[in-house]
Amino acid sequence: MKNIIWAIVYFGLSALITWWFIKQAELLYFTPSTMVFSGSIAAAKWGIQIVAALLFLPHKKWEFIKLIGFTCLIGSCILLPYCILSQLRHTAYGFVFSIGIAVFFMMLIYYRVVKQMELYMYWYWGWVLCLSIAVYLQIFVVFKIWQYPQQVYLSNKYLFKNMLCSINFFAACFLLTFSANSILYF
Repeated sequence: MKNIIWAIVYFGLSALITWWFIKQAELLYFTPSTMVFSGSIAAAKWGIQIVAALLFLPHKKWEFIKLIGFTCLIGSCILLPYCILSQLRHTAYGFVFSIGIAVFFMMLIYYRVVKQMELYMYWYWGWVLCLSIAVYLQIFVVFKIWQYPQQVYLSNKYLFKNMLCSINFFAACFLLTFSANSILYF
C-alpha cells in the first residue's frame, strides 16, 4: 500500500510541475490545445509504462511504478529552474535546454531502476522507445517544425533564428540518448 501512495504522490507532483513548466512556456505554443496536447504526450509515455507494469510484472509491480514515479518527479524537478527563471525572461533556448537535461537524467535514473529491480533490459528500451516517440511528437506535431522552411515560428512573439537550431536540438536529443545508452549498456 505504501508503494501505491508514493507512486501517486510522485506522479501527482510531477504532473503539477510539468504543467507549470508548460504554462511558463505558454508563448511558445500556438494554442491552449497544443499545451494540453504537449502535456498529454508527456504523460502518455509514463502511462504506457504503468499499464505495462500492471499487466506484465508478476511481482513488485507497485515498487517498480513507485520508482519510475520518482524518476518522473526528478525529471520534472529539473524543469523548475526554467519555471523560476522564466518569470524574469522568456527564452526558447532555456525551454529546450531544460527538456534536454531532464531527458538525459531520466534516462540514467530509469536505467538504474531497471537494473535495481533486476528486470529485463526490454523495460528500459521500451521506455526509450516511448521517449523517442514523445520527443518526435513534441517537435513535429506540437511545434510543427516541418511547416516552416526558412524560420520556425513558435508563436507570434517568439521565433527560433532558423531551422538549424531546431534540427540541432532534435539531433542532440538523440545523440544524448544513444551516447547514454551505449555507456550504460556496456
